[in-house]
Formats: sequence, C-alpha cells, structure tokens
Amino acid sequence: MSAADPGSAKIMGLYDRVARNSGDAELRLDFLERRSLLPGVSAPQVREAVELALDVGQDARAEVLLQRAIEHARGSADGPQAAVWATLLLAERRINAGELLGARDLIYDAIGSAEPRQIDPLVGRLAKKAAAHPDHHGLAADMYELLRERSPADRAVWEPLLALYRSMGDGDRVASLISITLPHITDVGERGAMRRAHAAYLASLDRTHDAADILRDALQDDPD
Repeated sequence: MSAADPGSAKIMGLYDRVARNSGDAELRLDFLERRSLLPGVSAPQVREAVELALDVGQDARAEVLLQRAIEHARGSADGPQAAVWATLLLAERRINAGELLGARDLIYDAIGSAEPRQIDPLVGRLAKKAAAHPDHHGLAADMYELLRERSPADRAVWEPLLALYRSMGDGDRVASLISITLPHITDVGERGAMRRAHAAYLASLDRTHDAADILRDALQDDPD
C-alpha cells in the first residue's frame, strides 16, 4: 500500500489521533516523521516534527527532518525561501558543532531569501568562530565581507576584517577595505582608529614614510 492511496491516508489519520491522545512524545514524533515523508506534506508540518524532535532531545532525528524540509522546499512552488527557517537552524547547529564549512554553505543558500535580522547574527557568529582558527581566516573574511556590504561603517565589522587582512598579509585588501570604508564612517574618532591601524600595518612592513602620510591625514581630520 503506497503512502498516497486512500487506505494509507486512513491509517495515517488514525495513527495521528492515537499519537496525539497518547501523551507519548516518542509515539507522536514517530507519526510526525512518517507524515513528513508523505506527498503534499507542508512546511509547517515538517517544522512541527523538527520542534518536537528538539524538545525531546532527538538531535540526530531533528537534523534529518531539517534536511527533509530544505529538500521539500527546493521541489515546491515556493522554492527554497519556504525553508529559510530550516536552513538557518541547520546552519546554527553546524556552527555549534564546529562544522564551519557546512555552516558557510547553508548561509550562502539562505542569504538571498532570509531577512538581515534573521541571518546577520549567524554570519557574525560564523565569522568570529572562523577568525579564531588560522586555517579558516579566508572563511572569516568572506563572512565579514557579507556583513560589510550591509553595514559598511560598522566598526564591529570592519575592525576585525581589517585585522584578518593584516594577519593574512594581504596588503591589497587592507588598502581596498580602507578606501571603501572611510567615506562611510561619519565618526571622526573611528576614522582616526582606522587610519592608525593602517599606519601600524604599513610601519610593520617598514613603509614608514607611507605610515607617516596616513598619520598626517588622521591629524588633519581630527586636530584635537
């Protein structure tokens, strides 16, 4: 008997009532998992299964359901945006588990559909976590660049990004970041902080004359 035939639907309806009335979370979860495999299952129905799995500590089953929600959305008329919630939740779990590349891929999947308030905190968490590992400095920089595009004057974004480019020895990107960012910074003290960081980097390369020029610019901008 296939999941789509009337007999199967009748059995699932009966199972639903039994599971709901049983008070047994495991039985209820088993029903919700089975329902998530049926043709025509809705995103809210899959989400109900995910939430129950998480509530009862069945993390592995929750991840399977999250993947299922994402795959279901990709094949639906609404497209991937119907499962942004699942993509972001799975990305958060990947960050928590230290699976940074997997988290990055999920963030890229969601970036075009998620609201900034939904996704930006996750991007920031991934950037900070990646920045703590030299092997992932490139990933950290990519994440900070995503945030910089939205908030070019945010010191909480440009300052760690500048530090990353300095640590990576990428002088071109240091210079590019500063030239792109300075026009957006309205606070004179923060402009000075960026210029001083630039000067310190140039001095570390024995480019003392260039560093001095940058510091003169900072003094002209903020004589006090």
